[in-house]
Amino acid sequence: MRLVNDTDFPATLERADFGTDERFAAVIWKLTYKILPGGALDFSDAPMPLHGDPIETPYGVLHGDIFLRKEGADLCVLGRVYRTQPATALEVTVRCGAHTSALRVTGDRVWVEAPDGSLVPSAPQPFTEMELSYARAFGGTALSQGLPAPFADNPMGCGYHLERETAVGAPLPNLEPAEGPFLTAWNDTPPVAGFGPYPMHWGLRARESVTVDPELAAIGNIAPSVFNNAHPSLVLPAIEPGDVIALEGLYDAPFSVVIPRVMGNVRVQVGAEVFDVPTRIDGVHLWLDAGQMVVTQRANFRYVRRDGEVRVAALSQITV
Repeated sequence: MRLVNDTDFPATLERADFGTDERFAAVIWKLTYKILPGGALDFSDAPMPLHGDPIETPYGVLHGDIFLRKEGADLCVLGRVYRTQPATALEVTVRCGAHTSALRVTGDRVWVEAPDGSLVPSAPQPFTEMELSYARAFGGTALSQGLPAPFADNPMGCGYHLERETAVGAPLPNLEPAEGPFLTAWNDTPPVAGFGPYPMHWGLRARESVTVDPELAAIGNIAPSVFNNAHPSLVLPAIEPGDVIALEGLYDAPFSVVIPRVMGNVRVQVGAEVFDVPTRIDGVHLWLDAGQMVVTQRANFRYVRRDGEVRVAALSQITV
């Protein structure tokens, strides 16, 4: 099948078969917007390309765009707290439709010895900037009998310890789920919190997406959710045109953007058969430091491959 892209934004066609003439296909379309003052949006003159390989960012790992399907829609926020007045702790909230996710952001702390010999967090240091990065969430690599032991849910974080001696003077995480539970003891293992992209090979995603056959000691099933890229708390059932994404606590004043009513339509021709498949939004990434919002849309369909037939998928842009 041949893809005809009648839009100004990058698109690709992905196909798969399972040993039959039936094909499973997806047209993947990626739109990039400039975020203007006040949260207004305009098309970017330098759209972000589709990519097949993972991309490491300070806020998390973006896996590739080229796959057939995921579950629901990802919402990722890549940015940092910017405040004019120093704070020692604050709450950052992201809302989209009826969905809300919140982080407690705390200034730098370390484990110190109390008079009774226990380890307690030091007083948090004031801050005006803080990256919403998994490096500042719970996790990291602990030492066990001198050997490194990465925390599977977030190997790039901090605060994970298996031996008390390694915790003394070591940092606590800055990012925690606003609803808790919070880190109170050096050997606690609280949930990993974040708004950034969360890779498929870390524990939270792997456990929800991959099942193992215990008898064969092999992978039994891989769910489409393995391709989701948002933190599990920000995988939404859907993101629709006109939805408002609102951020509170990140800046001195609340900030919001409205999902544009720009969608795609794929007209599929297979021999004499012609049918239309609308795209759906399956990813929104707010690159706040770069002043960009990236919206990924996907249209899934099936067809039967027959030799000699014309097979075309034509992508066009529509307003809904």
